[in-house]
Amino acid sequence: MASQAIEKRRLRKKRELSKRPAPYRIPNPTILIVCEGKNTETSYFEQFRVKSLTIEPVGTGESTISLVKHAEALNERKKYKQVWCVFDKDLFPNDNFNEAINRAKRNGYGVAYSNQAFEYWLILHFNDHQGAGLHRSNYDTTINSYINPLGVEYDGNGCKIISEDFSILCYHLMLFRANFKMLIDAYRCL
Repeated sequence: MASQAIEKRRLRKKRELSKRPAPYRIPNPTILIVCEGKNTETSYFEQFRVKSLTIEPVGTGESTISLVKHAEALNERKKYKQVWCVFDKDLFPNDNFNEAINRAKRNGYGVAYSNQAFEYWLILHFNDHQGAGLHRSNYDTTINSYINPLGVEYDGNGCKIISEDFSILCYHLMLFRANFKMLIDAYRCL
C-alpha cells in the first residue's frame, strides 16, 4: 500500500515537471564591430570578454565609406544593440574620411579611427605616446619593444593576430595603471 502511494506521488511529480516550460535563456545583446583590418583589429576585439554582452568583430578589408556600407548591410540582416565602425585615417582624401564618419553617425553607429594605423592604439596600451616622431613603419618594432621582455610577440608582418597572451598583458597593464593612479591620487590628498 505504501509503495503504491509512493509510486503515485512519483508519477504526479513527473507529470508536473513535464508541464513546465523548457528553460529559456535570454540571449545577450550583441555589439557589432566592423573593422578595416581582417586580423589585428578583429583578434583584438575577440579578446574582449564581457558576460553581459556578445562582441561580434568582423574584418572587411574595406575602408571608410565601403566599411560603413558593409556595417549597414550586416545591421539590415540582424539588428544589433550597437554598431561600431573601426578604420584607419590612412592617406584617404579627407572627403571620404569625413563622409564615412558622417554616414556612420547618421545611422547611429559609433566610430573609432586611428591615425595612422590600428597598431598605434596597441602602443597606447603601454605608453602615453603623443604621436610625434613615430611613423607607422616603426609600429611593429615599438610594440615588440614593450612586449618581448614579457615573453609575447606581435607579428606585424605576418598573420597580425593578437594572441590571448597579449590581451591578458594589456588587461593587467591597465589594472596596474588604474591602481597606480589611485595610489598617486591618494598620496596627493595627504
